[in-house]
Amino acid sequence: MPGWPGRFFGYMLEPPPKWWSKLKAPRVIRPRPSQRLGEAYPAFKASQGEMIAFLRAHADLDLASIRFRNPFVGWVYFSLATGLHVTGAHERRHLAQAWRIRRTLEGTAASTA
Repeated sequence: MPGWPGRFFGYMLEPPPKWWSKLKAPRVIRPRPSQRLGEAYPAFKASQGEMIAFLRAHADLDLASIRFRNPFVGWVYFSLATGLHVTGAHERRHLAQAWRIRRTLEGTAASTA
């Protein structure tokens, strides 16, 4: 079970977005505005594969006991298990964003036809 910082970050990132959690991503991790779906999707799938490969290669480690500093909030430390929990929540948020955009675009296309 994540500690309170991990639970908070996970809750904040889970869809649907909370009105108070609509924060801009730090500049160093903002996606390139020109990236197309044809580029973004393979990169997303590759990152998923890398994470799965890492977990398989290190299945013998106690992920709850390995700690690291949050790269964006330097005074917060997470266990690797919590980091994976937060990463999953973050990815679900982005997938929910993509679905909302798709529904909006499909609605726009239907209304102009």
